[in-house]
Amino acid sequence: MHLPAANVFALLTGALVWGLVWYPYRFLREGGLAAAWATVFTYGFAWLVITLIYQKQVRRFGATRWLLLVGLAAGCANVGFLIAAMYGQVARVVLLFYIAPVWTVGFAWLLLAERPGWRTLATMLLALAGAMVMLWNPALGMPWPRDGAEWLGLASGVTFALANVLIRKTGDVETGVRSFYIFGGCVIVALGAAFAAGQPLTVPLQPAFTGTLVILVGVVMLLCNWIVQYGLARTPANLAIVIYLSELVFAALGGWWLAGEALGSKELTGGAIVMAASLLSAWLARERR
Repeated sequence: MHLPAANVFALLTGALVWGLVWYPYRFLREGGLAAAWATVFTYGFAWLVITLIYQKQVRRFGATRWLLLVGLAAGCANVGFLIAAMYGQVARVVLLFYIAPVWTVGFAWLLLAERPGWRTLATMLLALAGAMVMLWNPALGMPWPRDGAEWLGLASGVTFALANVLIRKTGDVETGVRSFYIFGGCVIVALGAAFAAGQPLTVPLQPAFTGTLVILVGVVMLLCNWIVQYGLARTPANLAIVIYLSELVFAALGGWWLAGEALGSKELTGGAIVMAASLLSAWLARERR
């Protein structure tokens, strides 16, 4: 089928931003702004702008249970992913995050009554096999994440899957209203993470530079949200996931070029299997359509 270039560009832009967004956050951390507080301020700026633009729509819709859950799940996913990417090996964190389609099947079954068929279950097993290859640790003899950052990357993928299913459940809600709850959830979760980790709010080494970077990142996150929403609204889901897999490439290249991180044979093999599972999932979705 013919897909307009604008739709592809929108999704590729989102994949590029999320594949590289960890880099300015590392700058903020090294400049004296703790990881959780960096997410508080960047998402807080975006939330403020969203509130000013959509305040009438937000008041009209009000706060429902499902919208609050969308905000909480999306907040855990976004904040968890950013903190994991700031402290862990970027490509491995992103690969663990992209096991999300596996968790989506379970949440869709539980919340949307979408029973998975045998082909869907086979795809889930393939994705899990890829993760096990990537995570296999000869010293432990078990395919577990090797540090806290990787556990956080895995957990953020779970909450990302939950957020996606909840967004489908609130499909009648305007995008701006849903964005209000998503950005608000990110701020609240980031604040909770800062206090839970005992991270003090200190004056950065270069306050003017840090403040400018916070605003720039907040603007990029806000624009990325709108651009991706445009692409998702106009692209079949099975094609969108294929395009969005380019984030794995952007993250791997960014980690190698910007942070000197190299992937080993286990990560490359496991990542290839995870990508194959996602592509298979997209193909099966197209067949069902």
